[in-house]
Amino acid sequence: MECKGLFQHWLEIEKRNKTQMEAINELNSACGTSYTQSWPSKMKGRNYTLERIPTQVRKYMMVRVLPCLLKDFNHKDYEKLVNNLI
Repeated sequence: MECKGLFQHWLEIEKRNKTQMEAINELNSACGTSYTQSWPSKMKGRNYTLERIPTQVRKYMMVRVLPCLLKDFNHKDYEKLVNNLI
């Protein structure tokens, strides 16, 4: 069984209620990046490694993914966890 990483979880969660391009545009706006529609396929080609992804982008993704995975945490717990992971 393949384990999903941060990028895959983020994209799956975002695509529940918006298009892939809308999700990427929101991320770009929030993080000052310029990712394009083809970014997910480029990430797949790199085995979804996040080593070249800016810290702000990883933080943005974590803030959206962690509440879906760790439902018993409160806002302060998420904040603390994200800051410790970065």
